[in-house]
Amino acid sequence: MKKVKVNAYAKINLILDVTGVEGKFHTLKSLVCSIDLADKITLIKREDGQINLKEKGIITDCDFHDNNAYRAAQMFVKQYKTNGVDIILDKRIPLGGGLGGSSADIAGVLKGLKRLYGVQGDVGEIADKLGSDARFMLNGGYALMEGRGDKITSLNITKQFYLLILSHPQQVTAKECYGEYDKQNKTYLVSCDKAIALLRHGEYKAFLSSLKNDLYSASVKICPRIEFNLYDLKEVGSAVMTGSGSAVVGVYLTKKQRDFAYKHLKKIHGDRLIKAKTITNIN
Repeated sequence: MKKVKVNAYAKINLILDVTGVEGKFHTLKSLVCSIDLADKITLIKREDGQINLKEKGIITDCDFHDNNAYRAAQMFVKQYKTNGVDIILDKRIPLGGGLGGSSADIAGVLKGLKRLYGVQGDVGEIADKLGSDARFMLNGGYALMEGRGDKITSLNITKQFYLLILSHPQQVTAKECYGEYDKQNKTYLVSCDKAIALLRHGEYKAFLSSLKNDLYSASVKICPRIEFNLYDLKEVGSAVMTGSGSAVVGVYLTKKQRDFAYKHLKKIHGDRLIKAKTITNIN
């Protein structure tokens, strides 16, 4: 095998509870799910130990040596003593939106390199070193994410929701968002377990009414446009901010409902509005 192509799927946080602090890091409890929006990764085997990265699509402004897709390959090659790889990364997941694009790329590169070089080892530890939710991205589906994002409990849930993702040019980093969260010093009820129970029992309307993100108020302080975007989505259904923002997500029970909302909001938001759906199998 000389070449492997991988889809690196984004995620959304349907519920995000901030539960405390451990050392320098906040802990959370979050219901996450993979979605069919994905970066496209091509890995080409090399005969030497060199690693090259070429980006297209939504281009990041960082040096490629600082790109987590490159760093994931670097750590994989070092740990498993393989030859190098040429990486072509076609970025389609909006940057800095809380959709997990960087972590998706980590997982995609690691999974692709396992296939390319026939490696059977567990790459979860490499994923943990590079991204707080990268371990989840290795398997995807629905999961309960706890701790710093490294404690993952897969959930046997297959319900498909239809989505509208509304991104914004302003990126909100997790660091600045959690800093503002600490300044605000607000307390929120932990609601993840109750929401998961509603989802398991098929109480979908009640579940959609329970969507929430404890980081929302902090992110709005940094990027006020998030509030207006979320308002627009809530005018035509249920919606929630994902991750630390700045993307917000409309969540719908049917494709018909989603497409009706898309037709209405497309006039206002144009290409920043993306259709998607939840997926439970990313392999």
